[in-house]
Amino acid sequence: MNKYLKLTIILLFISNSLFAQESQNTLVLSNGNRAKKLHIENDFDNFKVITYNKLSKDVDSITTVTGYFHEVKNGTLRVFPKIYNVKIASCDSSYAVEKTICKPQNPIDININSIKLISYQDASSQNRYGVGTFFYVLGGVTSLVVAPLISINYSDGTFNDQRYFRTAGIGAGLVCIGVPLAIFGSPKKFYFMPKNEKHPKKLWRIVR
Repeated sequence: MNKYLKLTIILLFISNSLFAQESQNTLVLSNGNRAKKLHIENDFDNFKVITYNKLSKDVDSITTVTGYFHEVKNGTLRVFPKIYNVKIASCDSSYAVEKTICKPQNPIDININSIKLISYQDASSQNRYGVGTFFYVLGGVTSLVVAPLISINYSDGTFNDQRYFRTAGIGAGLVCIGVPLAIFGSPKKFYFMPKNEKHPKKLWRIVR
């Protein structure tokens, strides 16, 4: 097995172990073919809900709530928000009004029929994403900046090919580790309304 792949697997295991927590709340979703349980630890997790409502023929309302998921009850999803953003815009984008409130005091009950998207990233995924981003940025800087700079002999103007390829190879290895970590750590997105006309027809719905 490639040594970089081995290291990636080890880092994935470590990040899961370090941030494994007992879940507080569970949100169950279904797309017709399968169910998905989101075990949400509110002290750590990143939970975002985007809603879409048509206020009139020409005016849309888009709300983004980031915060703590609490429960689903009586057709609503309750969230204790950290950030609450409302945008009201015309369909032709000729005008828009937007307002953001940080740390609202009261919970928000969201009609589940208005939900367009739920985005969720648990604590271990956040850790993987952070580590992966650090690795591929470090790898890119190593290959593109450090490798050529340290390979130049500034006294006589010659270039050390072996040092360059060795250092650039280390940078490429870091990128190979970082990219899959960042991908696996990215927030999971569940669409309840079509993203666009080309979006798959199988959309999610909230079971409980």
